[in-house]
Amino acid sequence: MRSLPAFLLISLMVTMAWVPMVPAADSTVTVNTTWSGTVVLDGNVTVDQGVTLTLEPGTTVDAKTYSLTVEGTLNADQASFFSSTPPLTQGSHGQGLWVGLVISPTGTATLDDVTISNASAALRVEGTLNANGLTLNDAYRGIAIHGGTATVDDLTARAMDYEAVYLDSGSLTLDNAVVTDTAVGLESSGSASVTNFDVSQSGIGVRGQDCYSFVNNY
Repeated sequence: MRSLPAFLLISLMVTMAWVPMVPAADSTVTVNTTWSGTVVLDGNVTVDQGVTLTLEPGTTVDAKTYSLTVEGTLNADQASFFSSTPPLTQGSHGQGLWVGLVISPTGTATLDDVTISNASAALRVEGTLNANGLTLNDAYRGIAIHGGTATVDDLTARAMDYEAVYLDSGSLTLDNAVVTDTAVGLESSGSASVTNFDVSQSGIGVRGQDCYSFVNNY
């Protein structure tokens, strides 16, 4: 094959250098919507107030590096969230991966048998969370409650860089939790009712105040 002329090679290089980068397309769900199958995010997604996003059983959401913010309602049954983006550094669970599910002050999320992996904070709760059969894997934090209300039955949390459950303010009702390989199992400065809390392979089991009805096996 004959070589390309030098001027053509230079022309191609200049053209490539000036190809514009296409930014991620953030979007808002403005009508009641159902997701199923495999969903890949190409930007941050917000569920608008008064709108319901439903995930059918078996739905898989690859968030890549983006967030899903719930200002309305999220209903998910037997669904999973994760990031296919590789971490920037080895040994870090959250760095370079996705933000997580954010439940805003006006938002409500009902999660049944849901798995969330590879997030900075798997769940940031500023609104209302109701979860049953929740599994959290490989994150900076599992559940971070900032002024919201979280009711969780049957929590499994593994491999958290910081806390499996972090209650900054608001309230937490947690029943039947198994936490392994975390820096802190539960840290609370809010109102927490916790029963059947089993934590192992962690630096600190429970740290904080205002925890009541507390039964543990750590």
